[in-house]
Amino acid sequence: MACERHDNDLFRIVEDREIDWNDTRSLVLISYKSLLAQIYIDQFTRSVDRRTHWITGFKITDTESADVKLRFKSEFERMIRDEDYSSWIFKLFPIEGSPTVGAAAVIARRFARDEYDTLGTKIILPVSGIGTKLFPIIISVYPGVARQHVLVAFPKWAAKIAQKMVPALEEKDMYLIPGILSRSLIEETEIIMIAPNLWNSLHQETRQVIQMYFEMMSPANHGADTRPDLDPRLFDLFGCYIDDPEL
Repeated sequence: MACERHDNDLFRIVEDREIDWNDTRSLVLISYKSLLAQIYIDQFTRSVDRRTHWITGFKITDTESADVKLRFKSEFERMIRDEDYSSWIFKLFPIEGSPTVGAAAVIARRFARDEYDTLGTKIILPVSGIGTKLFPIIISVYPGVARQHVLVAFPKWAAKIAQKMVPALEEKDMYLIPGILSRSLIEETEIIMIAPNLWNSLHQETRQVIQMYFEMMSPANHGADTRPDLDPRLFDLFGCYIDDPEL
């Protein structure tokens, strides 16, 4: 997205040294990197789409979502340039334990039916034309030596909406948060890495539940509108509920 020198200069404070998780600029840059990664995937998908559309007659690219992410990119660049981060919220979840997950997710979609039903009438949704605007939420997971950090970023205007899209934001039970965050990652993430030793330590039934839920959340699957209400601990990808000294 930029020349190597400018890329290195911009991201030096989150790539060349220990990340300062109390520094707002560092949190902005981490979220920006996740956004750029998803934009890169969108651009690659578009190039494949152009080559295959004439054969299949179908398009796989969500052009509206891709265009919205580019607008997010411009907003982040303005924030970084002006050093003004007041229009966004950056919520950090430290999770104790050995590194098991690395992920980057950009949510840019409207509500699924069950999510919309939970809003009630107290939230006025921002509109664009005759429809609701796509909701911008960025989730980044950075593994550390003895602690992982999950960063959730969203604009202030979407704060109440973000709490519905990422339920961990309003969860009070710290014991449940790792599983709830894991479920959000499974629902929304295309860029995710899981430590093989953790994955292999899960019961076969648990792996099957995670795989089935992941497939159900595919945009092409109508199951995304009827998400089953399962114990979030079933989805834990951080190893918080596994008593194994190797993890």
